[in-house]
Amino acid sequence: MHDFVAGVATRAGLAPDLAERAIGRIAAHLADHGPKKVVATLRAHVPEFDALALAGRDPAPTAPTATSPIGRIRSAAGATALTAAIGALLGGAEGGGTARFLTLIGELGRDGLDLDGSRRLASAIVAELRTRAGDAVVDDLVARMTGKVPLVARLFARGNGEAPRGD
Repeated sequence: MHDFVAGVATRAGLAPDLAERAIGRIAAHLADHGPKKVVATLRAHVPEFDALALAGRDPAPTAPTATSPIGRIRSAAGATALTAAIGALLGGAEGGGTARFLTLIGELGRDGLDLDGSRRLASAIVAELRTRAGDAVVDDLVARMTGKVPLVARLFARGNGEAPRGD
């Protein structure tokens, strides 16, 4: 297990394998859709970023999509269905940043991470990044990400329960 993952898992109170899967999905999402400056900064401070992103990609999605009839029936209850439905309304996985973010939350839910766990994970990622990169760098990263997708601001807390600063 990577040092970054171990630190995040401990801070978030998550099983290491779940934390590694979730961080990998987030890293893959950021590598594919994140602002280039954010990704470059993450690579500079989290040397295992690319390995995590590679591991976080599904080789071939096997679950029905949220917009297919079977997908709607199979996921009719729970946070995954809700986030997938909202994501579909906002343009699905191919839509804007909010839709992609909600799709990511749905994937995390499919892996076993509920919304509270997602919030703890986000706070732990920010806190662990602060130990590696410092407050100024992390504040800039959070501002860049939450500026692109305002919904992210609710999950990416300062690592201590406070809302991210916008300065």
